[in-house]
Amino acid sequence: MVHKAELSVCHFKNKIYKSISKMESKSFSVEGMMCGGCAATVEKAALSISGVSTAFVSLESHSLTIEYDPAIASPASVADAVRAAGFECSL
Repeated sequence: MVHKAELSVCHFKNKIYKSISKMESKSFSVEGMMCGGCAATVEKAALSISGVSTAFVSLESHSLTIEYDPAIASPASVADAVRAAGFECSL
């Protein structure tokens, strides 16, 4: 039984690696961020979209960069979520 569990875990890991290989990166211009709290809100909005795996916000460059699975998420849906959080966001 232990051997079957190990195979199951290996199979699961292979699915994760295949999914990661499909990830794409996209950067957005985000206006209206004034502080770390704003940056955290933008990051949280981006990460709320299913298929977005990472979100990095730069206050200095007024930008958001995400990694996402294009089979699940779209840049437009991320931009809409950031706008809904109260910030201007352009692709």
